[in-house]
Amino acid sequence: FQVTIATRESDKARPVLSFQTWKKVIITGWYGTETNGDKAIIGEIVHVIKTINPNCEIILTTIYPSVSKQTAVELDGFAEISLISIYQKSFDLWVKDADAVIMGGGPMMETREMFNVLHMFESAAKFGKARIIFGCGIGPFHTKELEDVTARVIKLTTAGFLRDKESLEYAQKMYPETNLAYACDPAVGYIFRWKKSYLKRNAAPKKKVGLLVTMLRANTSEFSSSTNSSSLLQNNRNSADKIAEWLNKYLAIPGRNVKLLHMNAPWVGGDDRLFNRFVEEASTQENVIETERMYLSLDNHLENLMHAELALAMRYHGHVFCMALGLPFVSIDYTGSKGKVYSLISRIKYEKWSVKWDKLEGNASFHLIEELLTLREQMSNLLNQEAEKLVQLLNKTYRDVFGIELNYLDA
Repeated sequence: FQVTIATRESDKARPVLSFQTWKKVIITGWYGTETNGDKAIIGEIVHVIKTINPNCEIILTTIYPSVSKQTAVELDGFAEISLISIYQKSFDLWVKDADAVIMGGGPMMETREMFNVLHMFESAAKFGKARIIFGCGIGPFHTKELEDVTARVIKLTTAGFLRDKESLEYAQKMYPETNLAYACDPAVGYIFRWKKSYLKRNAAPKKKVGLLVTMLRANTSEFSSSTNSSSLLQNNRNSADKIAEWLNKYLAIPGRNVKLLHMNAPWVGGDDRLFNRFVEEASTQENVIETERMYLSLDNHLENLMHAELALAMRYHGHVFCMALGLPFVSIDYTGSKGKVYSLISRIKYEKWSVKWDKLEGNASFHLIEELLTLREQMSNLLNQEAEKLVQLLNKTYRDVFGIELNYLDA
């Protein structure tokens, strides 16, 4: 795709945002615990930096280095990325030698690592370095302490954008003078580019007739804070039972297949394969359900989706992947009103095909799968259109916020 550097009068007041002159940047976030969705986010950030400035050195903070080392193996442009622990006692030595600190992975939310992000931004402010938020969400929070920490990070930010309007509104409540914009999750850009590249290298993928893939997860205390752990476990088992009812009915028709995929394989963050076992146990159709038990690289995961006719998505980035690939899906919304799933679903006008996690009804909601299967070509076209709208907005945001232009639609 074509790359241009947009120049504006206002850039003279913000030389720190000159992507093309940066020699070193630090990217932070929840890396070292990354899902395949998180990999798409960091893949997009690194792609943007390296496209504008191929010689820029990148340092990535990580919670568990072994997880991030695997990510580095999977993604282009990661061979020379350096890893440091997010639990540094002082970031001064690292930040002093860099040009920018980028918060670019997952939402700013109720997690103690937000203190480390704040310390990094404070260090960057002390040395006059750029402090950037790159497509993050905001929330959920369960304590005022972590909400205040996030507000301080937003106040220190020199430029950036959030992934949705709800996050921007939250940021404006925290710090009304914020200059943040909003676009979409950066993973949209990565998956959009991946699909175009895949179709150039391969013939149009042959869909496996009747194949439904799932991207499920157990709900956690992050999104169900008022429920104790034993009750949450039982609620997750109940949801697995109800999902199994859907799959049993779907598979009652010969020629159909189901594949249970996973988006999170590390032990930290809740390995999705554990929840898939609940679904397997509750299913009466084991012989036609295939459960992916091996590690799934991001490429492997996306290739699986390219061959499916339909998906059942609970993971937030499962929603993002399906939309960006044009794969019709039934949504299970576990994040609640104003949450990230709700925000995306309402944004792409997909509410009809979304069911609330705490209101799953196996028989009553099953008709959504059957109806969507008959409308899959029409819905695929609609999802492709919505994905293009978000990519256009992402391109515009890169131009307006950072003064760079990446023409993904012209690639």
